[in-house]
Amino acid sequence: MLRPRPTPEQPERQRILMAAAIVLDRTRHRSLKVRQVLSLAEVSAHVFYRHFPARTDLMLALLDDASHEAVASIEAAIAAERTSADRLAAWVRRCTAMAFDDDGHGHLRLLTDADLLRDSPAEAARLVRRVIPPLEAVLVAGATDGSFATIDPAGDAEALFLHLTGHLGSIRLGLHRRAEHEAAADVLGHARRLLGVPPAEPVAC
Repeated sequence: MLRPRPTPEQPERQRILMAAAIVLDRTRHRSLKVRQVLSLAEVSAHVFYRHFPARTDLMLALLDDASHEAVASIEAAIAAERTSADRLAAWVRRCTAMAFDDDGHGHLRLLTDADLLRDSPAEAARLVRRVIPPLEAVLVAGATDGSFATIDPAGDAEALFLHLTGHLGSIRLGLHRRAEHEAAADVLGHARRLLGVPPAEPVAC
């Protein structure tokens, strides 16, 4: 993804965030060096730390933007479907696609940063959990129209989220070798069993 470079007339905080995004893209989201951000944003260390007291604060700001974009993408995919079963499949597909997409949603890889997990684990968890409410809304609608056999949409949404993140995390760590469509099928199959979707009504992945 080709991002625009920050310009001097832009607000300092915006320039820093734009520069950080470019640095992450250049390193394939494997490194975020403050000195590189300072050089690209053309700001001093004093200006940087006035806006972001620590490197983890910058990562959280980037993740906040990325999580909002991710949720908007998920909600759009859900809204494009007509049935509850297809909306469930859309949620699984979009979440799986973002885990495999190092270009469009690569900033989400910051969630595995050791410093972030050490210094701000609760805040990082809050950001990634933003994908749960759209799923819960799908399950509520599905329970109402009889598509899903769930009496606890909130609990089932939580369980599916944990299964998704655990399964995708093991793939990213190399513990399992699965292509994107295979990973989505794994998660969706688990979801269908949990929610009592009859095998005679297959859901496309």
